[in-house]
Amino acid sequence: MAEIVKQNSGIDSSRAWLVVAASFVACTIAFGVTYAFGVFLKPIGQTFGANHAMLSMLFSTLTVLSYLLGPWTGRLADRFGPRPERC
Repeated sequence: MAEIVKQNSGIDSSRAWLVVAASFVACTIAFGVTYAFGVFLKPIGQTFGANHAMLSMLFSTLTVLSYLLGPWTGRLADRFGPRPERC
C-alpha cells in the first residue's frame, strides 16, 4: 500500500493556537493561585490555628519541592504522555 504523506504548508492550524491560548490561561491561573497564598495567610492561620512562620515554611517547602521534582515529573510526562492510552 502506498503511504500518504501530508505536506506541511507552514501555517499553524487554529486548533494549535487554541491549545496555546488554553495553556497560557491555565498557567496564569495556576501561578496566580499559587502566589496569592500570602493574601490568604492570615485567614488560613486563624482557621487552622497555625502561626505565620509555620504556614510560610509549608509554602516554601511546597514551592521548593515543585521546582526540584520538575525534571523527574517532566520525564514521566514525556514517557507516558498527558493521557492514558486507549486499547
